[in-house]
Amino acid sequence: MIVISLLFQSCLLTEPTSSQSYTWGGYLYQRFADTEELLPVDNATLTLTYSEQNETISAFQPYEDTQGYWQFELYDAAPEEMQIRIETPNSSPMLWRGQTPASQAIWLNLFTHHDDYNSLFFEQINTFITDEIQELSQGEVSHLWGTPLTPDDWIGGEAQTIHVDDNSSHQVFFFGLDENLELVLLEQPLISPPLYFFSPNIPPGQVLFEFESPTAYGQTDYSTNGGEILSAMYYVLWPN
Repeated sequence: MIVISLLFQSCLLTEPTSSQSYTWGGYLYQRFADTEELLPVDNATLTLTYSEQNETISAFQPYEDTQGYWQFELYDAAPEEMQIRIETPNSSPMLWRGQTPASQAIWLNLFTHHDDYNSLFFEQINTFITDEIQELSQGEVSHLWGTPLTPDDWIGGEAQTIHVDDNSSHQVFFFGLDENLELVLLEQPLISPPLYFFSPNIPPGQVLFEFESPTAYGQTDYSTNGGEILSAMYYVLWPN
């Protein structure tokens, strides 16, 4: 299984041995509908779940005077596939996929969305698609939402989201800007760089996002409980 790391990280200090613990941390932010600024989040629950192990680790705030800084304590020095779940009182849970670092590190861009931000986005794109976007608060479905890190690499490509448990395929909608900088729905294969992509109403279970173009590809899996945003923000492709 090829998994694209969605968390940008920079390694610091020493490399631990298998018996030593090390930390992985950084600031947690939240997007709001009424401001473009990302604001730090103190009131949250962050958990890290290993993909190949039945183990979940909770993040903590190591510094009382540093708002929004969170940290995991890790023990396995080898990079491991994992999923981070972010929960706050005013947002739907958001899942980020990637790998743990091999040594002490910081993440550079980890955030969630306020419910008002999600509602504004859903209302905007609902005018372009016939699928009714179900409420996440009911916990019956999740929505995959992503942005390309390098949009030009996506030209010529197509994507799908697969619910692994029943092998059902769910459509991925791509959006871009026209010559008047107005939002438009893009057809696949893509003939222009996308601004973001969205796959709504995915049932709980194992979910696989796949993308392939003539020059690049990506594949990421998620384990969902329902009611979540599956983050594919700043999505990185591999060259073919």
